[in-house]
Amino acid sequence: MNMEGHSYTGIITMVLLFSIMTSCKEQDRCEYESCDFRRPTIKVADHAKGRIGILSSQYPDTWVIISEEGIIGESTPIFDGPDIVVVCNLPDSLKINDQRVVFSGELKDSCTDFEKWTSKVYYGHLTTVTLVKN
Repeated sequence: MNMEGHSYTGIITMVLLFSIMTSCKEQDRCEYESCDFRRPTIKVADHAKGRIGILSSQYPDTWVIISEEGIIGESTPIFDGPDIVVVCNLPDSLKINDQRVVFSGELKDSCTDFEKWTSKVYYGHLTTVTLVKN
């Protein structure tokens, strides 16, 4: 009986340590600057469709791609708003408001940077951006 008590104590201790380690990793994932490559990749856009624009009047220098598919990579209905990608590496030559594009690349966690937005906002490190004729 005494041995069984030690086994349960050891298991409980291991579970608690694992929980603490996991929660620390979750907190650390948002410590990086906005477009830092070390932010976790949430999903990958593969030939997603969208429109280039400026995030808002509060962020006049922040260029984004607003998904024309709703939720990037899914064919489910949207309830909050379309996905928005803050493009970290958009060349000046592509900064054309309302320009339709097809894009691919890694979409990074924006953590709480845009928590008041109804749409899901990602930081995008794009590998391709192709202009589409309007």
